[in-house]
Amino acid sequence: MQNTKQYVSLTEFLRAPQDGPFVSIYMGIEPNQPVEKSTITLKNLVKHALEVLETTWHVENVEDYRKIIEETLDSSSLWDLNNDIKSLGVITNGKIIFTREMSVDTKDIAMATSLPFILPILLDYQSNFDSYLLGISYDKIRLYDFSDRHLEELDLPEDAPTTLQKALGDDVRGGETNSVSVGNGKVSVHGHNDTSAEKEIDHKRYYQVVDKYIVENFGGDLEKPVILMGLPQNMTLFKEVNKQPNHFSKFELDLNPTELDYDQKIKDRIEKFKQERTDSFVQDNLGEIDKARGAKLLSTDLNQIITAALHGQVDTVYLGQGERINGRIMQNETIDTTSPQAIHNNLLSDLADVTVTNGGNVKILPSDKLDEVVVAKLRYTV
Repeated sequence: MQNTKQYVSLTEFLRAPQDGPFVSIYMGIEPNQPVEKSTITLKNLVKHALEVLETTWHVENVEDYRKIIEETLDSSSLWDLNNDIKSLGVITNGKIIFTREMSVDTKDIAMATSLPFILPILLDYQSNFDSYLLGISYDKIRLYDFSDRHLEELDLPEDAPTTLQKALGDDVRGGETNSVSVGNGKVSVHGHNDTSAEKEIDHKRYYQVVDKYIVENFGGDLEKPVILMGLPQNMTLFKEVNKQPNHFSKFELDLNPTELDYDQKIKDRIEKFKQERTDSFVQDNLGEIDKARGAKLLSTDLNQIITAALHGQVDTVYLGQGERINGRIMQNETIDTTSPQAIHNNLLSDLADVTVTNGGNVKILPSDKLDEVVVAKLRYTV
């Protein structure tokens, strides 16, 4: 086995100039699952996939597939899994490999197909919750990074406006300030030589400095928005001074940053937030489908959608979660539904493959929310 390469980007993996067939393996992982059980389960899944590879595809170099999987997993930290990991995905053609730890549940799957089976990975990407969380109080901020299921408070550099005093310096108009918790989510602010009007001016000016700093230093990735956390009155004022709201999530966390158990409350709220975000995701995309229908950009014709996807003419494909159509897309752009390879393949995954490869998007929605198994928003009118 030579010239193997491991990918961390699914798009780059799909666009790599490599031929199939591909082995796709998905393994569910229970909380605190012993490494020994994971190892045995994975070996059995690999064994089944390679048997399909031999009998259905008549591949002779099946050991290349086994070796790249074993070497990649043995040489990585994939077995150092925490309780947030619910499943593991592995895709390879014996020369290149893609692996992903996932936070969505999936049943054990072992497939050998002409194109990678990517639907579980797309669902995991779709459920991605990576974001920054900005905790604001009257005179202080705290910034958290929530990435890959882990929450970490960031140690901001010296020039960061972590306090009102640091941000405004000698230009503070309302005197010294200090915010402390007094229970029931309320904050008491103490100072001297101040008036309420002056303190309100300081408050607003401080948030203007914070807004500018956050956007300039953490607003470069619109796929990783900033979520506001704080008391309602503080978040309202921050949004009033915010100049670039597209960098901030529409979701907010009503939490008091001065409470002692603040970090734990963030973690507790994240699970609820995920469900709210999922519900919003579904409704937003159903709205996009209606808009596409009104603009005559919507297609429910599977053959038309596949042809458009192959030529980069699909903006977004919407698939029903858990749906399957036996078949595969051939290199000559025809659809095979009768061969042994086609019977073992999900045509919807092939459609997702070519859509992503050619610059389109794939969204997976609850099947009962869609009128058809698959619909697509095209780039050009139907």
